[in-house]
Amino acid sequence: MIYRQKLNLQSVANSKNFQTLETTTQNIVLALLQNRSVFTMAIDAQTAELKEIFQKGAVAATLRHEDVKSTLFATVEDLSKLQSYEHGITRQEIAQRAACDAANLRAHMDKRTDEIRGLIEATGKAKGVKKRMQLAERANAAIASLAAMDLIRDSLMVCLTAHTKETMLKPVGNSCQDKSKSC
Repeated sequence: MIYRQKLNLQSVANSKNFQTLETTTQNIVLALLQNRSVFTMAIDAQTAELKEIFQKGAVAATLRHEDVKSTLFATVEDLSKLQSYEHGITRQEIAQRAACDAANLRAHMDKRTDEIRGLIEATGKAKGVKKRMQLAERANAAIASLAAMDLIRDSLMVCLTAHTKETMLKPVGNSCQDKSKSC
């Protein structure tokens, strides 16, 4: 019986119609003629196809990974440069504002100094203990206010000095002298 089936298969393989069969069917007939299992051949074919698909996918994934990685590195580098640039601009703006504030504070301190001189002179000319005490209290308050302004100005100058050393720029104190610019 096995020989008879083999002969039938051999006659199919030798016939003219064998060439019209699709490739998978031809492979099955040939495998049966060689006493191989049809399933083994199908599994081998599918395994080979899957291996090829996997290898193509692995190559594509590796290429995509490298592409994404390089894009991310470029993006991070660009953002870092942008942040550094913006940080520098912000520091310059802060330094300019501090310079303006220091100049304005200096003007207020000069006015306060003039006020203190006036209060001291008025205290010396005042008649009566009560009036002298009031003027002395106002002078003391003005002196305390002047001392606080001086501390604030010193802090601003330290910030300006640190910024100037860091960026090698000259302080922007003259920008407040210009009446067209508001500080």
